[in-house]
Amino acid sequence: MANILANRVSATLTPEQIAETKAALLKVRETLPFLVGLTKDERKSLAKISTVNRSFTESAIAAISSNPDIFPLYLDVKEIRTDLTLYDQLDEIVKLSNQVTESLRDTQIIAGSEAYVSALTGYKFIAASAKGGVQGAKSVYDDLKKRFEGQGGGAANSETPLSANKN
Repeated sequence: MANILANRVSATLTPEQIAETKAALLKVRETLPFLVGLTKDERKSLAKISTVNRSFTESAIAAISSNPDIFPLYLDVKEIRTDLTLYDQLDEIVKLSNQVTESLRDTQIIAGSEAYVSALTGYKFIAASAKGGVQGAKSVYDDLKKRFEGQGGGAANSETPLSANKN
């Protein structure tokens, strides 16, 4: 659980930063117009290259190149090499893209967690104020507690309201 006193991220994006970031991502698509999208089934069913498979692929390319007479014409060595080269080139970009995506997701998770944990803390204070009879607190509490209706009320769930607030 997040520590409400340890605010790890305190930032917002300017409209310009959002626009520039989106433009940069769109530029990748524009720069690489051959990028394709796969269905879930295609992703699962296509053969994947690995370190071992890559070495095998290189050996097979060499064998096909050295023995063109025993392979059908549709087994185009030039195209196989082109595919392998593209794989290697994209590998660098994919690694960087994954690092950026992971940082974006992690930052989003932290920002959301900090906001939600702080909101829960505030909610607990409102609940205590409502229970203590502070004027105006009950209506705010009644509005916010709707989020937790039907969730039980066990202390193990940090998202549930204080169980003492059932008055």
